[in-house]
Amino acid sequence: MLKINNVKVDNSTGTVHINVNTDFYPFEIVKASAEEFSNVCRTNVRQFPETVVTLKPNDESLLNTVGFEFMNYLLAAIKNEVEF
Repeated sequence: MLKINNVKVDNSTGTVHINVNTDFYPFEIVKASAEEFSNVCRTNVRQFPETVVTLKPNDESLLNTVGFEFMNYLLAAIKNEVEF
């Protein structure tokens, strides 16, 4: 299993698990972002005891990158929500 920061790639199950800090990323935005990925992955968001997003890509070639793409998408979603 590859783990870089909060993204864990589990090659044995073909899934990616992402621990998300909901102090920084509001849960509603995490959930909406996961829904946006539902066209390329099966998605699951668990909120307790910690927020974990699980992605299972439809195309196995995405396994090592989809978690990082999700985090980039989530960061952009937060940026769009924040008013300066």
